[in-house]
Amino acid sequence: MINLRKKYTKLNTINTKIQKTNQDKIIFIYNVINGEKLYLNNFLLFTSKKYEWIFNDFIIKSHDNRALDSWIDPEDHNSNEVILYYLNESNNQKFRLINNNIQTFYGNKILSIDNEKKVGLGLGFNKPLYYQIKEKEIKINYLSYNILVGLSEYEDELIHSKPEFRNWSKRKDKIKKIILKSDLGVLVESIESLLPEILPNNYSYCFVNKKNNLDGTTIFYNNNKFDLVDEFKSYLFSDTNQVVLRIILSEKSTDKYFAIIGLHLKSGYAELEYRRTREMSSALSKALDGLPDDMPIIISGDFNCDSLGDYDRESLKIIESLDFKNIPLEENQITYNHWHESIFDYIYVKGNISFKKAFTNVKKKSKPAPNDKQGSDHFPLQAKLILN
Repeated sequence: MINLRKKYTKLNTINTKIQKTNQDKIIFIYNVINGEKLYLNNFLLFTSKKYEWIFNDFIIKSHDNRALDSWIDPEDHNSNEVILYYLNESNNQKFRLINNNIQTFYGNKILSIDNEKKVGLGLGFNKPLYYQIKEKEIKINYLSYNILVGLSEYEDELIHSKPEFRNWSKRKDKIKKIILKSDLGVLVESIESLLPEILPNNYSYCFVNKKNNLDGTTIFYNNNKFDLVDEFKSYLFSDTNQVVLRIILSEKSTDKYFAIIGLHLKSGYAELEYRRTREMSSALSKALDGLPDDMPIIISGDFNCDSLGDYDRESLKIIESLDFKNIPLEENQITYNHWHESIFDYIYVKGNISFKKAFTNVKKKSKPAPNDKQGSDHFPLQAKLILN
């Protein structure tokens, strides 16, 4: 515990000139009351009303009607953390900021710490003094797509599509066009040897084959934005084809970690839902093992569990029982149409991930696919995600 009875040095923030610095770490502060922008560097607090700053680290917002004076205690500072103190002169209550955590004090006692939401609430004012740190958001254009196996024995079965739309050579450019709009995602029914034909040069991928060695699951990502941290792949059972693929990525600008899991469960109608439930349980047990509780996770793929079907979707209940949230599909849209219209494809998330509705931009009563616009019998399921 820091001794708040120490003698602090009050920093003068009036008429201080902006000084250039070669330091990597600069903390920016924004006072919403008067629009003043500050930054902290080498124990000196500078003001700027001439420049617009990009707040890469965090923003502090004060919703009280009093401005705060800022304090620094050099004895509490080291190379690994930055501590910034605040004082409300009306009652001498002090606050401190350590990295991205606000701690509130009264005397030497911590009144409240909320590291998860990163919010501190100061008590004892005529109006409560409220701070909130807003970290940089990671925006992701996400894709989950069954791209249809690029083999003639699969393509020739799609009798409701014209022959010129079924062949891989005619489909691949439509698929690549969708991938170009995405930062990362899951591709099922993919063939590793064909991936260079649909993935841009700055995209990397991880791949796992099904036991039949015909097709498998791919997770791709833009390597200008993300680094691969870890990869895990496994068969679900010794006597079935299905596999699970999980990777952990780090976002380059923030070094934040998150996991993506790709699944393609057994096709079939209500009579095979028991098998999909068994596969989902096995996949989640294997893929989630060892992940930190607070790590954001995205699970997507072709679960072959039809939301438009008239049967209990027990496989989806398995994933929802683990507090994963389904990103709902836009109203009246579907993810598949060849033999019938269905919703087979899903994106589930867990952790500090916000989202709006997923979309395929294909509505019910559309024509069977593949067609002149669609490169597969499934439609690309897309979502805009924000890792907070």
